[in-house]
Amino acid sequence: MINPNSDMVVEKSKETYHEVLQDSSINWHKNTNDYMPFVRYTLGTIINAYKDFEERFVLLEKKK
Repeated sequence: MINPNSDMVVEKSKETYHEVLQDSSINWHKNTNDYMPFVRYTLGTIINAYKDFEERFVLLEKKK
């Protein structure tokens, strides 16, 4: 299940998503496409979601 924050991270990078998806699809019909642009994008999205989570968690800890 995707939480609302991860949806927000993906929504912020929608244009980049489409660009890397296209880059990763070049020459797919020849089976010589490169998945790395999409892998980098996906890992970057995960890192950004964790950073956002960490910032929110720190704010909650400060309120205690």
